[in-house]
Amino acid sequence: MLRLLQSLLRFPRHLRLLTPAKLLLGFILFALYIAVQSTHHPHSVLESQEEQSRLSALRPEELSAQYEDARLRLLESFDPIRAASLVKSPAQLPSGGNTFDISVATYCNRLRSFVDSHFSTSPIRDQLLASIETVAQRRPPRSQDLPKNVYSTSPDGSATEAFELWSKLLPIPLGPNLVRLLHDDPGADPWSVVVASDDDVDRLMSEWTGEVVARGHPEPEPWGRLWGLLSFGVLRADIFRYTAMLCSGSIYADSDTAPIAHPYLWGIDAQSILPPDLAAIMPHLDTYHPPYVRRPPPSITHPDISLVVAVEWDSTIAYDWWRLFMWTPLRWRRARDDVYARRLELVQYLLMAKPYHPVFLDLLATISENLELGHMQDLGAIELTGPGPFTDAVLRYLLVQYGVTPESLRDLRGPVRIGDVM
Repeated sequence: MLRLLQSLLRFPRHLRLLTPAKLLLGFILFALYIAVQSTHHPHSVLESQEEQSRLSALRPEELSAQYEDARLRLLESFDPIRAASLVKSPAQLPSGGNTFDISVATYCNRLRSFVDSHFSTSPIRDQLLASIETVAQRRPPRSQDLPKNVYSTSPDGSATEAFELWSKLLPIPLGPNLVRLLHDDPGADPWSVVVASDDDVDRLMSEWTGEVVARGHPEPEPWGRLWGLLSFGVLRADIFRYTAMLCSGSIYADSDTAPIAHPYLWGIDAQSILPPDLAAIMPHLDTYHPPYVRRPPPSITHPDISLVVAVEWDSTIAYDWWRLFMWTPLRWRRARDDVYARRLELVQYLLMAKPYHPVFLDLLATISENLELGHMQDLGAIELTGPGPFTDAVLRYLLVQYGVTPESLRDLRGPVRIGDVM
């Protein structure tokens, strides 16, 4: 009887080939298959020839309505309070309302009010209002070429030796293959590198805002009053970089940074993760395209790209494994989250944008609201003018314009493109 049981329990010869190593290999291949399937974006029914013909026949207002319907369908289960909690953002804006409100009308009305109150005398007031209208009408941003400037700040206008590499790198011409890909030769026109002193910052802020702005001298106008509330130079430097990107565009880099690649190559050939339905509608919303732009946008040189940002910290992937073994996972996660303002945080010591982008208008509105409501004493620089509100402004724009939620931006493993943002 015992021999009979042994013969019944013995594996057939062909199953003995499934060694632990082969089982592990099979598991890895299965996991890779699942990962590839999860990152694959399904095609939209709107991509069919019949649907594209139908879309091309619609009036602009009908296209905008269809785009908005598709965006809202993506956000049917979106919870703004939970989304803010997951990335450690404040649940509400300083003036009230959810930080991640999905309403495009609420978003645009807030920005219009800020332009009316703080840019009524600015020489770029009309351009700012036009940029808000592109969002309201669900159209892709229409901006000029990237100005060839690099801005930075230091109290006396000096910079580190490493920063001087900007002046040396930017004029270097790229190879002919890259120039054909980028549609522009970075060495064709001269670049200007400006390290603004405290006096230069006051002067440029006065030019851009259309008001008299001077540190230590509060003025009755909105910007003069705001500037007078800022007792620390680091806060003024933060507001300067955002205003420079909004009004002038180009590049801002802290004076202790150095480039390791030409800005035209940042995020080059990023893969689009725009939701398929919106990607199918968006080309019909744009009223003008040069002939070459039907190719995928490779970099900031393309008319369809207006803003380039970088992830500095993502708590879902940024573990230091050596310290993970030294500490418990809970203590490690909490320690790193305490260092960064957001669990998903974007870099703001290096910025690249074309002029009049709504992200910077939104960001300046948030900073202004916090200052005017007397929150400066309760917030440190990181939360008042630093990467905290900057990250929120970018995430809010991606949500309102493209239906992309903060959580869907976690665990990115390479450059991606969402509409005009790379």
